[in-house]
Amino acid sequence: MATLEVFFAGLICFIDERDGDSQKTSAVLIPENSTHQHWITFNGASYELKGDVEFIGLPAGPATSLPFFMDTVPKLYRYTKEGTKRNKNAPGLRVTLPKGNLTVASHFEHRALYALRGQEVAQQDVARLTVLLIKTNNTEIHFKIGNQPLRVSTSSFMLIENTAREHPSPQAHWRMHRRMTTAKDDSEMADVIELLQNEASDPTFTRNVKAATAIVDQHGPHCIDYALHTQCSNTQWP
Repeated sequence: MATLEVFFAGLICFIDERDGDSQKTSAVLIPENSTHQHWITFNGASYELKGDVEFIGLPAGPATSLPFFMDTVPKLYRYTKEGTKRNKNAPGLRVTLPKGNLTVASHFEHRALYALRGQEVAQQDVARLTVLLIKTNNTEIHFKIGNQPLRVSTSSFMLIENTAREHPSPQAHWRMHRRMTTAKDDSEMADVIELLQNEASDPTFTRNVKAATAIVDQHGPHCIDYALHTQCSNTQWP
């Protein structure tokens, strides 16, 4: 049995349409066309992503969130004002997740501190590359972007990105995640502060993580700066 590794990087929020905590039905690429670009890489080539992604012929999701994913992908409900809910009408391209396991392939080098209205909420390791592991007996997996049918070899991998076109000012890119919530303004969302303390945990081993990381570094060089980069992380709701 083969495993297709589907990596995610940048401003992407994982949700469960029923707002469950341990499973996810979709990954939403947060729209910000002036500062970010959507990419999809498969079979060794990268393309601008211009439509929703849906896998064909695989067991239906939701995907299961494993402990590394639960612990190090920031949870927006923790980092927004009490009473904030998910914006069920949030715009953005969607990747419908088939059955599989969501985990973390790499962390940012430094931990992050989240503070809401001047009060520390939490400190945590932060996922840089998340990954959906899809087990299959097939040598290739079929999917579509919009209405276009495509396929990817299970000996390869897929990478879906929402990466920065420009150098982020502090908090600017992180706060784009507010679009996924009912928070009314930036004061209802925590600030993220880069810490000098290195992350301590080892993420899940994946065979293609180095190749995927090299592509992310090429597409999003402005988020490599250690003073700013954890704000370019994936998130999840709740």
